[in-house]
Amino acid sequence: MISDGNVRTEVPAGPSERVYIVLGLVCAVAAVYYQPIVFGPLALYFAFRLHRLESTSTGVAVALLGVLGTGLGFLYPA
Repeated sequence: MISDGNVRTEVPAGPSERVYIVLGLVCAVAAVYYQPIVFGPLALYFAFRLHRLESTSTGVAVALLGVLGTGLGFLYPA
């Protein structure tokens, strides 16, 4: 995200951001089906990395999916 005073514009995701997005989503889905205690926190880690790269909306989305995947993985074990 680029900030010009009060105007913020979205910048397309760079290669490192795309990697964190894909890994975060894969870990969030894997947390539902296989070891939520491992893959849920990994999804949150990738969400935190996205947040630090100033891709906050995507980071929040990945974090929410990671928490949801962890919760579903514990509630409905495969």
